[in-house]
Amino acid sequence: MICDDLLDYGNTFINLSKLLKKDGAKEVNLFITHGLFTGGKDIIFKHINRIFDKSGEHGKENNK
Repeated sequence: MICDDLLDYGNTFINLSKLLKKDGAKEVNLFITHGLFTGGKDIIFKHINRIFDKSGEHGKENNK
């Protein structure tokens, strides 16, 4: 689980997710206040399983 206030492009979270999974994490979920998704959601969901923000949950199955 990663908690932060803002997701813009997502590079920080992508890199952190890679490290966590390398160390054995089976999934990585992100809890944020604001999701801008500047680079789009597709690249994020290659590394993050679910994202929870103030508007609800975003997941690979409901990638909108």
